[in-house]
Amino acid sequence: GALWSADMIDACQIDREDLPEMVRTVVSLDPAMSANTESDSTGLIVAGIDQEGQAYILGDYTFKGMPEAWARKAIELYHEFECDRIVYETNQGKDLIPTVLRTVDENIPLKGVHASKSKNARAEPVSALYERGKVKHVRNPENASASLNELELQMTTWEPMGKHKSPDRLDSMVWACTELLLKGYSTPKLSLVYSANKK
Repeated sequence: GALWSADMIDACQIDREDLPEMVRTVVSLDPAMSANTESDSTGLIVAGIDQEGQAYILGDYTFKGMPEAWARKAIELYHEFECDRIVYETNQGKDLIPTVLRTVDENIPLKGVHASKSKNARAEPVSALYERGKVKHVRNPENASASLNELELQMTTWEPMGKHKSPDRLDSMVWACTELLLKGYSTPKLSLVYSANKK
């Protein structure tokens, strides 16, 4: 029932040395409001897109921490990767999230996104992008702690109808790809092509 297969993950691998220049880069943040043993981790993904419209997952920096900690880390990544903005989910924390982020850097460009659809409905269009080869994974991020292995495990084991916990890394990746490739909307674009040729 998973939306990604091991073959899909294998097919999307790329070496860091082969990365083209990014024309746009974002930090995607799926925040947790607490950091106890029962808490979810805060999903933190850095992703970019090149001039050909190919997206790249550049690193997974997901960790468990309090709001001040993930705000500082998200802004650190924003500057390190020269990102265009931080995209964050507003379902938890709402107004608290931009407040915490701007306490660290008041000029940081932010975009809040609200999850009005189910995780499955948000993830399916992104899974389709992978099937089309529109998303690549950097297999060897410069920072070894940013490995995509845990993200890829979530992608291939999370089942929309299953009982797994909220997939924090996967959620963050989905928001990043939605922002970069789907213009912020998790609805695939359908283009109809008409031919003037008549037989």
